Amino acid sequence: MKDIEESKVKVKEGIDNENEDDLKDLKKTSSELQKESILTVTSPSTKFPAASSAVRVRYQKGRGRFVVAAEDIPVGTTLVVEQPVTWALHPDRFGSHCQHCLGQVKAVLPCPSCCGVSFCSLPCRGAALASYHGVECGLNDVLSASGLNIYPSLTIRLMTKFGLDHIWELREKLSSHNDQAGATEEIEKYNSDDFQKAFNLVCHEDKMDEEDHLLRTFVSIFLFKLLKFNNFFGNAAYEETREDELSEKELFIATIILHFTNTFPQNVHDIALLQTPESKRWVNAAQIKSLGAGVFLTSALFNHSCDPSFMRCNFGKGMVSVANRHIKAGEEISECYGQMYYSKGREHRRTELERHYKFECCCLACLEDWPTIKDLQYATGGSETKHQDLLRVRCRGCGQQLERRKGLKVASKLTCLVCGQETEVQGVPLEAIREKSLKSERLLSQQLEWAQGIVAAKECQELFDQHLVAPSIDLYTCQISIWRALWLIVGNRKLVRGIL
Repeated sequence: MKDIEESKVKVKEGIDNENEDDLKDLKKTSSELQKESILTVTSPSTKFPAASSAVRVRYQKGRGRFVVAAEDIPVGTTLVVEQPVTWALHPDRFGSHCQHCLGQVKAVLPCPSCCGVSFCSLPCRGAALASYHGVECGLNDVLSASGLNIYPSLTIRLMTKFGLDHIWELREKLSSHNDQAGATEEIEKYNSDDFQKAFNLVCHEDKMDEEDHLLRTFVSIFLFKLLKFNNFFGNAAYEETREDELSEKELFIATIILHFTNTFPQNVHDIALLQTPESKRWVNAAQIKSLGAGVFLTSALFNHSCDPSFMRCNFGKGMVSVANRHIKAGEEISECYGQMYYSKGREHRRTELERHYKFECCCLACLEDWPTIKDLQYATGGSETKHQDLLRVRCRGCGQQLERRKGLKVASKLTCLVCGQETEVQGVPLEAIREKSLKSERLLSQQLEWAQGIVAAKECQELFDQHLVAPSIDLYTCQISIWRALWLIVGNRKLVRGIL
């Protein structure tokens, strides 16, 4: 009888707990539920905890690591939700944003020992002091005065966050660089807060010239001296060794600093906020402003394309990536390192990528020299695509890409050489595609109805993929609306005065 009574009590407690959870969900606003759904990876990977189980990392010699879809991924799927292994604010944001969470500071909470940084709350300040800021304290002013870019700050934060003892324990594992980490069948998890995984990020040292090597060596020595001066090695560091001699630990740390000084420029993501006069809808006055930068270990594995597979935005110092199209199983999942094809021309994009990332982009948008959105609008005489503007369509039989232009002639009826089917250009449902594109834009950019907007975007892209080939004004409108809604629903935002 006693057991029965105890069981009844447990059942009642369970029902009460469920009711409490239901009440909590009811109390959540629709915007909070939308934000929660976007920031949740529905089926996390067992190997990559920050990513969806629908992604796989592969390796190919000469190509490095890249990410492919293990299954069909619908538009609107959250692919990665990740926190950085190291991060840093731009110096001009030190007084307005928290050093730890990068949230906007409403009432400044300073460091007890220095006046160079701000925190938004006691938990943030406590976490920083217990981790990296104990050594960093006072260094930020020197780094800011040095005029260096943000990469040295990321290196300092990484070293101070993990500490001398932890890094020294890893010395055997850090004796060689593994550029296949995460792409093999190893069981070990690829966590987003792992020093060794950060060490194994791609490093293009072989593509650096002598001037780069020399400059980054000087920067590394400077960072090493700062850490030593601020007791990273302990109070007795200066007493135990002469100024012109390095202990075994010091030499090891100096080597690691040089490695990350060379590595981070190719692996950093911008951390930004949306500055807008309107929080309920997208307006042309809205602008993306940089807060700082971070290193996201899982997100760093994606290769570049000027026509990326997903859109991303920042929440706090975190980053969320959402599919902006239907991604087929086996297809590479790519992100954009710089400017997308619709905003800048090919030569500009390639020049910037070569300068920053040491490679020439050979994505489809670059190989085919896709026009920017302004060029597309100019070519069509406005924002509406007409049948006479179409240069490529899909075969209605097999989906093969068909070119309209043959020499000086532009055909209106095309015969597929693969399946033999004829396709009428006038039969392409341009009006239906445009209506669905504008519907997705209205729901996402103007009404912030995420679930309905994604359904509309899916319908638009499915119809588009049956008949047309990128680039397209309607496809651009659909995909950019996903990006805009992301920033307005979950992204960092700052309301400013402006003309709507």
